[in-house]
Amino acid sequence: MEREWTTGGTAARGGTEAEGLGGVRRALDAGVRAVAEGPVALAVVGDCLATDHELRGVLPAVQAGRWAELTRWPGSYWVVASDGRQHFVCGGLAGIRAVYYTPHEEGTAWASEPVLLRRPLVPDLPLLAAGLGAGEHHWPHRTPYEQIVPGGFGLLLAPGAPPQLVDIRRVKPVDELREGAEWFGRVLADAVQHRVRAAGGVVGADLSGGLDSLAAVVLAAGVGSVHAVTYTDGYTSGEDMAFAARVAEHTGTRHAVAAGSDEQLPFSFPPGQPTGAEPVLDAAMYAMDTAYLHPVRGLPLHLTGHGGDIVLDASSSCWVRLLQEGRRREAHRQVVAFARLRNTAPGPYWKALKQAADLGRTGTLEQAA
Repeated sequence: MEREWTTGGTAARGGTEAEGLGGVRRALDAGVRAVAEGPVALAVVGDCLATDHELRGVLPAVQAGRWAELTRWPGSYWVVASDGRQHFVCGGLAGIRAVYYTPHEEGTAWASEPVLLRRPLVPDLPLLAAGLGAGEHHWPHRTPYEQIVPGGFGLLLAPGAPPQLVDIRRVKPVDELREGAEWFGRVLADAVQHRVRAAGGVVGADLSGGLDSLAAVVLAAGVGSVHAVTYTDGYTSGEDMAFAARVAEHTGTRHAVAAGSDEQLPFSFPPGQPTGAEPVLDAAMYAMDTAYLHPVRGLPLHLTGHGGDIVLDASSSCWVRLLQEGRRREAHRQVVAFARLRNTAPGPYWKALKQAADLGRTGTLEQAA
């Protein structure tokens, strides 16, 4: 598999060496493309939509150490680059393509799976303690386990120096929300539909009734055949279930529904569950996934909405910002609309937002602590 590859002296099972990248090993069936000019080399592993011409076009950025420019192509892939003196590796902005690393006397070994490094995963106890105390995650450069490259960061390895995390989350600002929404819509459509076409046009997909999975199903159905699956139990919303059924009917999507029980709740960790690739969301959701994904087993691709709300929904911090800028009436109008859509009283919510705006980030964290 393409995930079984590493560098720094630790070879992947059945791997072959990638030319020009100094000790990188990859599995025999990994999809990899590489370009090089003299000591400057670049490889992408996975599903990258960049052309060979575009790959060659960023070799000057590799030579100059402008690492963030290597992550701007559509797709989901690892990047490995070398300017002849130092190496750079990253797994993408979303954190789906993992990069684990282990410093040792001869340098730093890294891999796409911890088992290839032959070391256990060690929890980041200070981070976990801070999360419990403050109730929020404000440390994007750290993960719940040590020595894992977070999403949005890359790993820079130079001789005689400790491994360094490089922030690659540069986002191009837009002047207007409408402009940003249209641009995001095009990018999302291209990302989903490219994967459907690459999978042969027949894919599986989650359809929970929420915005994230709904968007993926609608876009996928426009270019292929979708088999959607929905999970429901005593804790899920009947309204969401009804909405999922309407979306399936509207798009002509084949639809299967699985009814779970308490045994399928997240973090149930049933006996016999595979381990070794944590921390991943799949480990916590294993019992539920096993229950409802059975109808789509064997399909080459499955689209999921896990985590999509973070991208497709707005954070309440936007209203705090409006209050801090003196745009009180606009903030109040949006908060009231938000609360009414959820059958929630706007008063207590509005009070909490005003307090957060007055205290600021530091004061809010101190109060929570």
